[in-house]
Amino acid sequence: MMDEIYIRARLDGMRFAVPAAAVLKILSGPSAVPAPDAPEGICGIAYDEGAIFPIRSINPGRRAPAPLVILCARGAGCAAYAADRVETMAPLDSAELESALPLEDMGVLLPDKEGTA
Repeated sequence: MMDEIYIRARLDGMRFAVPAAAVLKILSGPSAVPAPDAPEGICGIAYDEGAIFPIRSINPGRRAPAPLVILCARGAGCAAYAADRVETMAPLDSAELESALPLEDMGVLLPDKEGTA
């Protein structure tokens, strides 16, 4: 797993890492709208090429979309994650992998348990 490349991103000061192989594209701008009555963990809705995606937030209290949306696909599933910024694309080191918490089924990781750094 150390050879796997991850896109490292942040949302509300919390770090997360998405396997680069799972990323379809990163959207910015007006492709996302708020979803005020959505369940906790969903902060908006993204529209891309005729498809609609609920935007997942690693910050459960967030209720508005972020500037970026990372669209992912793995197996038969698709997901969209909110991000304030994308930092880098590289493998995670062994310490990050050991301390990382898995987040859902897209291979997304919280590299340092609390998500902050």
